[in-house]
Amino acid sequence: MKNSFYIASCLTVAVFSGCTSQKKSLKTLMGTDQQQVLSVIDKVNTSWQQTHPEPGRAFWDNAAYHTGNMEAYFLTKNETYKKYSEKWAELNLWMGAKSTDKPNWKYSYGEKDDYVLFGDWQICFQTYIDLYNIEKDEKKVARAREVMEYQMSTPKNDYWWWADGLYMV
Repeated sequence: MKNSFYIASCLTVAVFSGCTSQKKSLKTLMGTDQQQVLSVIDKVNTSWQQTHPEPGRAFWDNAAYHTGNMEAYFLTKNETYKKYSEKWAELNLWMGAKSTDKPNWKYSYGEKDDYVLFGDWQICFQTYIDLYNIEKDEKKVARAREVMEYQMSTPKNDYWWWADGLYMV
């Protein structure tokens, strides 16, 4: 409980520190330093990865974690974090939903492979792009490009129709 409060406090301060015109360091605001914050990030993220050895499917529930995991990697340069997301991406073949039958792609809510156009299957692309930016390999972004180009080629403009779709895709 104490750690949850500490983490929530750190995140709150980090979010709201950008809303002030005065520049104050995290240490000034929280009475803590960067190493303490990084230590909490490491403790939480390492625990998650140890208790979830199989990174899971490419649907939003796992993909949202991986967007944060990559941010933790960028902060810490901890290769274990990056490797965990690489394992996940490879397990999912660098794809979200896996259907290749474009005329039958759906974009309403769905957890099966024909819901390629549903944003909950597209949030994984954020992590794939992060990994691509670290080490260029077209296979990492091929599916993201295929899906996004398909969506742009249609006359529809309502693919992302729900509130958190702004984060998902």
